Amino acid sequence: MRNFRISFVIPALIVFFLAAVLISCPPPAGPPPTAPDAPVLNPGNTQIDVSWTAVDDATAYNVYYGTEDDSGTAVRYGPDTPSTSLTVNDLANGTTYYVWLKAKNANGTSGFSPSSSAATTGSLPPAPGAPALTPGDGQIGVSWTAVGGAASYNVFYNTVFDSGSAAQFGGDVAGTSTTVTGLANGTRYFVWVKSKNAGGTSAFSLSALSRPAGASVPGTPFEALGGGAAPDVSRFNGAHICAVFAPQPAGKPQSNSAPSTTYSFTFTPTGADSVTAREIPYGSLIQGSLGAGESQWYYFRASSGAEHTLFWDDYFQGSGTYSCDVVVSAYRENLTTSYFTNRDSGYSAPPKVTASATEMVFIKVKGYFYNSAGTFALMDTPSVYPSIVPPPVVKNQPKKEGGVDFADDRALTPRPRRASVYGAEQTDLDLRMRAAENQALAGGARQLNKTAAGIDKAAPSPISVGTVWSGVKIALTGHTIDATCQYITTRAYFFVDNRDTAAMSSYLDGYGTAFDAIWTVNHAHFGSENDVDGNGRVIIIFSRELSGGVLGYFYSHDKYPASTYSNSNEGDIFYITADAAYQGNLINGTLSHEFQHMIYFDEHYNRGVTSTYSWLNEALSQAAEYYNGYTANHLAWIEYFLYDNWTGLSLTHWTSDNYGYGAIFIRYLIDRFGDTAIQNLCATALTGIAAVEAATGEDFNVLFNDFMRALVMSGTGDSADPKYTFTTLDLPAVQDAGRGGLTSSAEYNSPIAVSGPLRPYGISFSYWPDTFGTMSLSGTDVNGAGFGLSR
Repeated sequence: MRNFRISFVIPALIVFFLAAVLISCPPPAGPPPTAPDAPVLNPGNTQIDVSWTAVDDATAYNVYYGTEDDSGTAVRYGPDTPSTSLTVNDLANGTTYYVWLKAKNANGTSGFSPSSSAATTGSLPPAPGAPALTPGDGQIGVSWTAVGGAASYNVFYNTVFDSGSAAQFGGDVAGTSTTVTGLANGTRYFVWVKSKNAGGTSAFSLSALSRPAGASVPGTPFEALGGGAAPDVSRFNGAHICAVFAPQPAGKPQSNSAPSTTYSFTFTPTGADSVTAREIPYGSLIQGSLGAGESQWYYFRASSGAEHTLFWDDYFQGSGTYSCDVVVSAYRENLTTSYFTNRDSGYSAPPKVTASATEMVFIKVKGYFYNSAGTFALMDTPSVYPSIVPPPVVKNQPKKEGGVDFADDRALTPRPRRASVYGAEQTDLDLRMRAAENQALAGGARQLNKTAAGIDKAAPSPISVGTVWSGVKIALTGHTIDATCQYITTRAYFFVDNRDTAAMSSYLDGYGTAFDAIWTVNHAHFGSENDVDGNGRVIIIFSRELSGGVLGYFYSHDKYPASTYSNSNEGDIFYITADAAYQGNLINGTLSHEFQHMIYFDEHYNRGVTSTYSWLNEALSQAAEYYNGYTANHLAWIEYFLYDNWTGLSLTHWTSDNYGYGAIFIRYLIDRFGDTAIQNLCATALTGIAAVEAATGEDFNVLFNDFMRALVMSGTGDSADPKYTFTTLDLPAVQDAGRGGLTSSAEYNSPIAVSGPLRPYGISFSYWPDTFGTMSLSGTDVNGAGFGLSR
């Protein structure tokens, strides 16, 4: 028994001893981790964010930093960190730091990683103002106002309006001027400046635009003349000649309604007949006044084989006291071949004219009533033959809204549109909205104060997706709606009429992205709105209440307490149609258009302005569509303008036809003076013509005549003078049916004289395909008028 126990215990002790030895001995040591790759640095204000890629087998890391690229002098920052990122704080601003890493595990610590360096940013200097440019031969002198805190500046230039692709000229500039050299004469250049200090570089300044000018620019074929002048124009024989008239009115008239002032002119080629004529707009009513034995001439453009019906009423009671009997004759363009002569009846049995060629058809109306002068009405091919001819100008009934008398000052009969223009139906609304703005500015009431206590604003607060707003007032219709917030972005709350929620659901994401971009672009080019409701965003309301072609509107009364204007919704708001026919980029263009109106109103309110001019406000909203890249409708309005006969339209008096006129004029200002001038048209206490003169440095009459010439010559090669050129607008591409991008309903063969009315800052275009020796211009107030001929 004892021997058995001994033999069992001894082997057990041996096994236990060996196990204890094995347990107490550590495994063989492994290598430490490899050194990390160079860290990634993101500098900030008194700090640098450090990040790096994880190392296999590493359990922690150490971060080292220093002001020299020498790891031997580096200082370790903080304890071990198991993370792959760390922020090194309490650094000196404007200083370059070098950073290294080490990786660690139980076996040891790696060597240093390669270094990375970065400079702490500190406070960046503000961007400079737009530079002043002086063109030279192959160069542009650039100067700017010094920026506080800036140590130097960088200058950039580009041939297109895109700072992102602009090239930097040279290195840092210590002063406030430099000269950009190596440029092409006659080429347009945009120039930007950035300020710089130890903390970093500012954003881009606003741009300025100039063209280097070396050799003399070829002269324009235009000649200026006053009444009775007779320039030699024989050098243009055999070409299509475009004659242009544009008055330079004394006093520089402008208004928010159609002008009452007109100029009269007669343009007479050598040996021309004394006949003068007015156009009969297709399908539109005109009226005249005649006494016994007096005659008036009219015309319309006819295509070969086209049938026209002439309708007239010589017992029409219009502005005259009496009617008058008339006889009517119709002639071919040569004025000798007639379609019919001395026709007495054009009411019960209107005669038809089938054009023998593509040419002008001239209509002679002669009065023979023995008693007194009277009136008559005349139409070319009415779509509906009226049983009695309506008055030629019909006013919309004035509508009271918020105490404003929104009288419409335009004729109901629209001018023919060949382009597909959207939003034309809202021109009445725009007249009302601009009138409301002037009423608010003149009234002197204060806008909502977002910081004032005790103001109970109508809009809900706070707003989140799903917030319901009951009783939203729609000024357009006088109705109220219930709307729900369906979408929120950085810059806007999107409310949708509860009746239109399903219809709009698929569009709001796109509109949200678009408007946030529009917000940035409009702020850069026009100024900023007042955040009167203090919520930091613009409220956009979509509703079916905007219908019948009305795309959107901004209503200035919303900026005021309801105690001032009872129809105020008390906020930074504009309204957009929910009509499915218009959704897409057309709405994006409308968002940019209406947001400019809001900014324009607030910029002028802030400066104590008591009234503005619609013609410039609407032109700037056309610029907003262009700057934001939503140009389809913008170009359609320009096309419509280029197709029309413009003698009855004034640039500086707002009517329903002025969208296209304003659009093409603002594009001319952009091309010639750059976007800085456009911003100065909005963020200013000046309005209308005075604002244009201050922003461009040009007398408005001189500027208008340059613009008129550009309309005729741009893209034709007639002149290389950049004053007569559109650089971002290809007129023939916009409206390719015309020569040089424009057409005219008036085309004549010598010897035909042209006579007619001309509004202030109006233009008349006519064609003479024939040859002639001299031309003369005469009439009322034509001295100082612009006049030109061009191939």
